[in-house]
Amino acid sequence: GKDPNQFDGRYETWVNSVHPEDVTQAQADLQRAFNGGAEFNAEFRIVRPDGQIRHIQAYARVIRDNNGNPLRITGVNYDITYLKQAEANLQYRLNFEELITSISTSFINVPPEKISDNIDLAVEKIAKFAGAEVCYILKMINEKQAIQISNYWLIDEIKGNRDIVVNFTSWTL
Repeated sequence: GKDPNQFDGRYETWVNSVHPEDVTQAQADLQRAFNGGAEFNAEFRIVRPDGQIRHIQAYARVIRDNNGNPLRITGVNYDITYLKQAEANLQYRLNFEELITSISTSFINVPPEKISDNIDLAVEKIAKFAGAEVCYILKMINEKQAIQISNYWLIDEIKGNRDIVVNFTSWTL
């Protein structure tokens, strides 16, 4: 983002680079360090001049005069964006594995008359996991010339018709 030699060391410059959603907490953490609390050890996002958002881990010490008054702060910022992305990817995989396990185990010892209900619940779980507004399971009918919705889930704001049939005559299978 920014050449360290170009940073003017002003508080306003730093605050203006912190992501708007993180400014209040970052300022509070910094103020706590200035007021004699712990060293500045904070995690926040910045917005680079090109608009890119990066995650930062900041460590700093407040340098004080003989009376304990703050003179300046010195520290280092580490770009931990890749770490945050890796954490998010791992969390996504964990959530996905929990979803698959939950769906799989929900079919153990299910009586035949309840299978469709379990499929509906599975479709709902998958849709919510994916952030979808609509999720369908389709089945082939009419000697594979058309499809019909067998199970579906819709967000409350959407009304659907389970008996929609789509003709495949213009589709390539």
